[in-house]
This record gives sequence, structure tokens and C-alpha cells, in this order.
Amino acid sequence: MAYPLPPLPDDLENVTPEQRKPLIDARIEHLLDNPLCDDSTCVDDLEKLLIYQGHADFGPLRTMIKRIYDLSESGLRTTSNANSGMLGTWNKRSTKRRKKKFWKRVKGMKPGRRYVRIYAEGDSWFQFPIFINDTIDWLKKRKDYLVYSDAYGGDWLTNILYEEQYVHGLTTSRAEVMLISGGGNDLVGNYRLSTMINQADPLRKYRSPEEITSRFYALTDDERQAMFAAQEFIGKEFYALIKTFELQYKLFFTQLLRNASKMKHLLCVTQGYDFPIPRSKRGFGLRTPFQPLVNWLLDSGRWLHQPLMIAGVSDAQDQADIMRLMLFEFNEMLVQFSQKHEGVFHIDSRGLTSRTRDWYDELHLKGRGFKQVARAFEYVIDNHETLLRNGDKVIRTVDH
Repeated sequence: MAYPLPPLPDDLENVTPEQRKPLIDARIEHLLDNPLCDDSTCVDDLEKLLIYQGHADFGPLRTMIKRIYDLSESGLRTTSNANSGMLGTWNKRSTKRRKKKFWKRVKGMKPGRRYVRIYAEGDSWFQFPIFINDTIDWLKKRKDYLVYSDAYGGDWLTNILYEEQYVHGLTTSRAEVMLISGGGNDLVGNYRLSTMINQADPLRKYRSPEEITSRFYALTDDERQAMFAAQEFIGKEFYALIKTFELQYKLFFTQLLRNASKMKHLLCVTQGYDFPIPRSKRGFGLRTPFQPLVNWLLDSGRWLHQPLMIAGVSDAQDQADIMRLMLFEFNEMLVQFSQKHEGVFHIDSRGLTSRTRDWYDELHLKGRGFKQVARAFEYVIDNHETLLRNGDKVIRTVDH
């Protein structure tokens, strides 16, 4: 069903939040019901409507998340396990330790030496609190980097943006660079991935394998065929979530980098994960002896494998192809976003790994994989002025 969209008034800056609400509601209904509509006007309109007097209103986007997953506000706050249970304890300890090291390094700063002040916010690709050197762990090894991190494993992008903890972190650290990793837990935490599967009424974005293209990731014919076939499992809820992510990132960076903001010269870098491999096995390696124990404690398999099984997808190859298509779309959204925003770069990790043994669990690389991701971030941080002049806004992890 297509919803008639009331036009935006010419004097939108004078339209009050109360007057904006019906305009916003109509467009949210349209996106939730028609997430693949070709017209980008709806997203652009929402971006304009949700910024009032320089402040972004993320509330309606939380409404979209709640509608997609059938969650209440309290459910949205509690389903993220970043602050609770064993993971919450590990997160708090790791963050406390990281901030202590940050201030220790600040105290030891040497006169005349150039330091780069970096603020990191995000999820477990930035903080896997035990036994793995994650992306931020590797970046902290650079003695000229002062890294202040608020990243929590298991955190949702929607909670990160809505709670605005980053405001204090950016100010406290006096950051020149912001790194953000978010969206993965919104998609796969607490068995939510099953909500994205709808074999009875799939939503097909591509009419042929040849339509699946990317400027920055070289697709093989087999990959195109696999992702084209995977469309038969994916419902409109997934594409509505991608539109929600797009709006969240747009509002966040538009507000952060606006001309009147103290942060307008901030260098910002996003990342979009590699293609995960659904599985329930706990793995083992001589360099990762605690891997089976950690995977048992975190119940590895609950993020991807089990929700897909619940949704009726039992074939391992079908599961892998579904996740490949989903992470392809997520990265493409961030790639296109970075191309349009001058101060934003994107780290594209697609295709970094292809073997199960390169993964610590379903979602997280082993330390050597995160080391390569960190190198891509370093490359942007150290060379962003040259990259910006050359129009190189997307950096592939496989090249570093």
C-alpha cells in the first residue's frame, strides 16, 4: 500500500515539532511499508524534518526500530545486553581499564611531540572485552594515538545515538577523530535476526544477479548468484532496518558536523563488518585456547545460526548467503553515505576473511583480523587530508 505524503512547507524552519509530527508519521509509515521505493525523497524529507533548531530528534527512529521488532521502549532499553550480566561486567571493567590508560598516556605526553586525539564509540568490533585484541586494542598500541573509548560490546546503534554519551566523550577527550562501529547488534542481538526472514512474502530488491554491483567490492559471479538467491528468504523488515540505519547515521553526522558545531572539523570514520559465518561450533586454536570457553559463556550461535534455524533456514550455505547479502547491503549504505559527506570515511572490511578458522565466533574476527582492520583505520587517520583531496573516502581492509 502506498501512502500519500503531504508536501513539506516552504518555510520548514518555522514549523514547530507539533506541526512536524504528522509529516514525520506519514513518511515513517511509507518507509516501513515500502522500504525499497525508488524515490529517495522520503528519506531526505525525514532528515530535514527530524532536525529542529540544530538538534536531531532520534525519537521517531526509535519508533521505527520498535515497530520493526515489536518492542516497547523498556524492551528496547533492556534487550541490549551491553550493560547487564557477564558481558556488562566485562564491558565495565575493560572500559575502566582503557580510560585509566588513556589518562596515564595523557600525563606522559612529551612537549613538542604530535599526538592524535581519538574518540571511539560502538560495539564489540571496538570492544571485545576479554581474550581478543580488538580494533581499538591495536590502535592503542600506537604511542602517538590518545584513544578515549566508550565502546561497549553488545551495544545498539539506536541506544548509542539516543543516549548521546558521545557528547561527553568527545568533549572530555578533545577529539580530532571519531571512530564509530554500530548497527550489528541492532540486527542480530537477542535472536532478532529471525524477524528479518520472511520466506512466505520475500522482498526482492534485484531482478537479476547482474544488478548486484559495488564500486569497492569485487563480486564474483558465484557471489552474485548466491546473494540473488538469498533474496527469497528476506522480508521487508530488513530493508526497513537499513533505511533506519541510513537515517540514524545521516542525522548523527549532520548534527555533529554542522557549521555551527564545535565539532565541524572532526574527522569521522565508520566501519561495516565482514561477511559473518553462522555456526554453533565453539572452535579452538593453539593461539586462542580460551575460545571454546568464551563461546560457551556467550552462547555462540545465538546471534545468527539459531535465529535462522528458528525462521526455518537450516541449510548452512543458505544461512551464509543470507548474511552475505545483509552485510553487503549494510556496507553499501555506509559507502554511499560516506561519499556524500565530506568529513566521513568508511572502512570496508568485506572479503577480509573467507575461512571459519579466521573467526573467533559468529560475529568477531580473531586478533589478527582485527589488527588488519586497525591498520585501515590508521591509514585513514594518518593520510585523511591526501585521501580527501583525491576523493578516496572508502578504504578496503584487504588492502592493508
